[in-house]
Amino acid sequence: MKKPLLSEMTVKEKIGQMFIFEQGSFTKRYIDGKVVNFSDDVLIEAAAKYQPGCFWRDQPALKIGEERLLNEDREFTRRLNAVTKYPVLVAADSENGFAYCYSDATETLCPSSIGAADDTELTYLLNKGVCAENRAAGIRWRWSSIVDMPRRFNYATGRCFSTDPEKIARHGIAVMKAAESEGVASHAKHFPGSDPYGIVDGHFGSTCMRMPFDDWMQEQGLAFKRMIDAGVMTIMTTHRAFPAVDDEMINGKYVPTTVSKKITTGLLREKLGFKGVIVTDGLIMASFNTFLPREELMVRAVNAGNDVLLGVTEEDIHTIYAAVEDGRIPMSRIDESCQRILDLKEKIGMFDEVETPFTDRKTAKEMIEDANRKIAEKAITLLYDRNNLLPVKKEKVKSVALVYISHDEKKIENLDAMKEEFEARGASVDIYVCINEKNKDEIFAHDLIIYAGYISRHNPMGLSSFYGEQMRSFFYAFTEANERSIGMSMGYPCSHIDAMGGANTFINAYSPDPLTLRSFVKAIYGEIPFLGTSPYDIEPKIRYVFC
Repeated sequence: MKKPLLSEMTVKEKIGQMFIFEQGSFTKRYIDGKVVNFSDDVLIEAAAKYQPGCFWRDQPALKIGEERLLNEDREFTRRLNAVTKYPVLVAADSENGFAYCYSDATETLCPSSIGAADDTELTYLLNKGVCAENRAAGIRWRWSSIVDMPRRFNYATGRCFSTDPEKIARHGIAVMKAAESEGVASHAKHFPGSDPYGIVDGHFGSTCMRMPFDDWMQEQGLAFKRMIDAGVMTIMTTHRAFPAVDDEMINGKYVPTTVSKKITTGLLREKLGFKGVIVTDGLIMASFNTFLPREELMVRAVNAGNDVLLGVTEEDIHTIYAAVEDGRIPMSRIDESCQRILDLKEKIGMFDEVETPFTDRKTAKEMIEDANRKIAEKAITLLYDRNNLLPVKKEKVKSVALVYISHDEKKIENLDAMKEEFEARGASVDIYVCINEKNKDEIFAHDLIIYAGYISRHNPMGLSSFYGEQMRSFFYAFTEANERSIGMSMGYPCSHIDAMGGANTFINAYSPDPLTLRSFVKAIYGEIPFLGTSPYDIEPKIRYVFC
C-alpha cells in the first residue's frame, strides 16, 4: 500500500491515526462490580468503526495460565489490518522479552543486569533477538528502552540500565539500533524522566520533577538528548510535572508533562530538537486523571503536542471528534501528528508491498539465550565481603539454607536452580520462606546461609520495600551465624541498606532468573570472577529538604 497523502484522508481517519487501542479498553467491562472479558471480536468491531492507527498488546491483561503463541498475535494483527484502511502499528513494552506473555517466547535478563555487565555488544544482540520475536508476533513498535534515571526507593529501579546518563545513553542507543535492524520502531521513555529523590509511583499519585533545569540538562536531560541526537524514532511522555519548565498549577498541583505544551513542544521538540513521534504514557494512570475532568485533559493532551494517545476509550474518541469540530483542537494540530505517524510507518516499511525481513525465530532464540548467559555471568556484583567468606570451600559447605524473602510467591521456584548448583557441588539444600522465631535455629545450623531477597518494580505495587513478615525476617537474619551468611538481592539494588544492613557479605544479582542464580553460585565458589559493577548510585543519600 502506498503511504496516503493527508489530502486523501478524511478528518476522522486522520484523528484515528492518533489513537492507540488497548485490549482492556474494549474487551474488559465492569458489570455489577465484576470484571467481564469479551472476545477480541469486540475490539475488531471497534477498530473497524474508529480506524485506530495503533494498537497496544496489553500484556498484563492476559488471563493467568492462558497460553498465547507469538503467531496467534500475528494473526490478530492481520485481523486488525483487514478492517482498517491503513496499516495498524502494533506496540508492546517487552522490556524483559516476551516470555511472561507468550509461551513460546524467550525471557531476558532485566536492564539492571545489562547495566552491571556494561557490554553494549551484548545489549545489542540481546535486544535484536527480542525485536525479532516482536516481529514474529506482528509487533513493530517496542517501548524500550527506559531512559529514566532511577534512585533509591524509586519504583523505576530495575527497569533502567543505570543512574549514569552516559551509560543509559550508550545502552539505549544499542537497543535503538537493534530495534531498527529488525524493522521495529525505536523508542525512549518516559520524558522528562524521574526525579532523583521522588518515591511516588505515577500509576497511583501525582509525581513531580523538582530538579532545577540546569541540573536536569546535565543528568536526565542529557540521556534523552543523546538518544535524540542518535535518531531515536519515538519518545513517550510521562504524567510527571516539571515546574522548572512549566509552573502552571491546577487545584494546587503542577500540571503533568502530558498536558503541558511548554514541556512537550517547547522543551522536547523545540529545545532538544526531537522530530519523531511523541506518545503519551497510559491515560488510565492516576497521575493523569486527578487534575481536571477527563474531557478537558484529552483536549489539552492533543494541543500540548502529543501525537499518539495511549489507551483511549470510546468516550475519549468522541471528545476529540467534537473538539476538532468546534475548534478547541485546530485541524493543523491533527495534521502534524497524522503526518508524523504516517512517516514513522513508512520508515519501518509498513507501506512496502513486501514485508521487511527479520531474523528467524530459531536464530533469535539462540541470540537471546547466548547473550543472557554472558550477561548473567558478567553482571553479578560483590558489594562487600567483610568476613572474607568468599570464595566458599566445597569441603566446608555440606549444608545450605536458602531463605527466600519476597512478596512474589512465584519466584521461589527459581531457587531450584541454585539448589541444583549447590547439590552438584556436594551440598544438601533446604529452602525456607522468611526467617522467624520458629525456624531460626534450624536455619542457623546450616554451614552456609543465603538470604535471597526479591523486590522489584510493581512488586509490590508502589514503593519498593519489604513489608510485614518479609521485613520482620530481618529481626533474625544475620543475628547469628553471620560469618557464614550471605545477603543477596535479586532485584532492587539497595536492600543492603534498607533491610539487610546486618550482612557482612552482600551480593547484588539484579535478576531473579535461573541463569543469574546459577551464575551467583558459580561466583561465590570462585569458579567465575565477580565482574559486575554497580550500575546505580547506591550510597544512602536522602534529600532532607523537599521543595
